[in-house]
Amino acid sequence: KSWTLPHPQSSAFYSFGRLTFLGVCLDSQHHSYCVIIPTLNEAANIAGVIRLAGPARTLVVDGGSSDGTIEIVRKSGARLVVDRTPGNGRAYKVGLENADTEFIALLDGDGTYDPRDLPAAVELAVREGADAVFGERLSKKGNYMRLPRYWGNVAVSVFLSLLFIKWMPDTQSGFLILRRSVALRHLPKSDGMPHIQEIKIGMGRAGCKCLWLPISYYDRETGSKFRFFRDGFGLVFHGLRMRLGLA
Repeated sequence: KSWTLPHPQSSAFYSFGRLTFLGVCLDSQHHSYCVIIPTLNEAANIAGVIRLAGPARTLVVDGGSSDGTIEIVRKSGARLVVDRTPGNGRAYKVGLENADTEFIALLDGDGTYDPRDLPAAVELAVREGADAVFGERLSKKGNYMRLPRYWGNVAVSVFLSLLFIKWMPDTQSGFLILRRSVALRHLPKSDGMPHIQEIKIGMGRAGCKCLWLPISYYDRETGSKFRFFRDGFGLVFHGLRMRLGLA
């Protein structure tokens, strides 16, 4: 399903408990936010992501790249922190500690998310007084995702929504806008890939005001690091552990 909105300030709300699904298009305004981008060997993609996000507001947390990513980031003018502890979840926590803005945005460094969606997402969080805005990739026309991965994302999102009795239309999207003070109170335990769903589940269960925003999504230009069966079943297993209070 997609939303066609008649006016730049129009919005369409779809409420499920304390979570709200929102289709919106807003005029861009500048607000104070830091874009945290975890990287590991993203030399082929990171320069374009930083350019669109804005070097002055970008903080790259690199896991020890060996392909020239670190040199590209330094030349771009973005802030750089090198932390060789493995895992995107670890990089998120390091970025959160080093940010000093009211809001933080989380993006991947592989070019699959469009940084040009950030201003509208931040504007939405400010206008609605939200604690979080989560990007939702699965409903927007024109997005590209290979079918096995698309249906895998749908299946995991539906499973976790049923498991936690809380509708979450895209539990694995790595496009997030978070109010930093709230994010610091809901740090994920995982240092790996499950940190994304852990943030969403944890903030939703805590009663935080969370909005969902349809965003653009593109195919990764170089090979994906995601392994369908290994990582997919790992996310489901992690969700079950969370539900049982074991993670």
